[in-house]
Formats: sequence, C-alpha cells, structure tokens
Amino acid sequence: MFESKINPLWQSFILAVQEEVKPALGCTEPISLALAAAAAAAELDGTVERIDAWVSPNLMKNGMGVTVPGTGMVGLPIAAALGALGGDAKAGLEVLKDASAKAVADAKAMLAAGHVAVMLQEPCNDILFSRAKVYSGDSWACVTIVGDHTNIVRIETDKGVVFTQADNAQGEEKPRHWKCCLIPRWKRFWRL
Repeated sequence: MFESKINPLWQSFILAVQEEVKPALGCTEPISLALAAAAAAAELDGTVERIDAWVSPNLMKNGMGVTVPGTGMVGLPIAAALGALGGDAKAGLEVLKDASAKAVADAKAMLAAGHVAVMLQEPCNDILFSRAKVYSGDSWACVTIVGDHTNIVRIETDKGVVFTQADNAQGEEKPRHWKCCLIPRWKRFWRL
C-alpha cells in the first residue's frame, strides 16, 4: 500500500504481472487450439462431426507431446476434439476445466474414427498460430488465434465472417506494461 504511493512504477509492475500471468488448465499450446475449437463449435447449432486444424511450427513442436488434462492422452488432436465437444470458450485458458467424462469419451471416439486432422499452417510467420475449423453436417465454423494464446482474430462460418480483429492495421500495439520495467526494478519489486 505504502509502496504504491511512493513508487509510480508500482502500478506498471502489477499490470505487467496481470497481463502475463493467467490461470490455465494444462499446457497453453494445446489449450490454445482447444480454445479455437471450442469457440468455433459455439458458432454451430448441431453436433460437431469433424475438425480440421492448422497450427504454427512452434505450437506443433510444443503441443504434440503434452498431456491434455482429463484425457490421459497427449497431443493437439485430442485437445482440438475435447475443446470442440466439451470446451467452454468463455473460460479462456481454462477452456477444458468443466469437460465431462462423456465429452472426453466422445473426443476419443472422434479421434479413433479419424475425424480430427491437425496440420502445419504454411506459410506461417507467427510463433503462435492456431486455427480450428469444425463441421456439423453442411455447416462449418472456423476460429483463428494469433500472437497470444487467447487472441481470437477471426471467426467465420459458412454464412460469412462473424468477427475480425485488425492485425495491427494502423501499426498500433497493445500496451505492454512490462516493457517499461528494467531488471533491477523487477528485482526490487519482488523483494518487497
């Protein structure tokens, strides 16, 4: 309390921590794809029957050998399937926290049937890129996440574009509070 009145950087430190540290269930790479799949599935009225997904090389590398919570399985395909069938897109990086045992079983069955494909996005200059396109009958929805694990930049359905976020169209950058904080200041901050 006293420090916040004396040190004008205190609020920047707090905002930096809040910006970078978020609750998550599981490793954030597969969870990012699960979030894209859950958000896409939320755009459909029917049951998800098939999923095609594309990820950046970095996300592929970091997500293929990681266990997806509640499944006993590793990899991006199970993350996409469970996200689409049992995920809550509003929960952000905790998208799978309320996935039911039935959703897990259905996701495993979808994988066994060969109805989930995860591919590299090529070309891809983004370190973090995940896109999930989910299908229900003749309908489909596609969600793209770029740059940050929860940064949805586009939502599209077979009926048209639902949402798009300008990708720094005017060169504007989100405020990054940690950029103003030098290492000696961080050390002092953490000692308090």
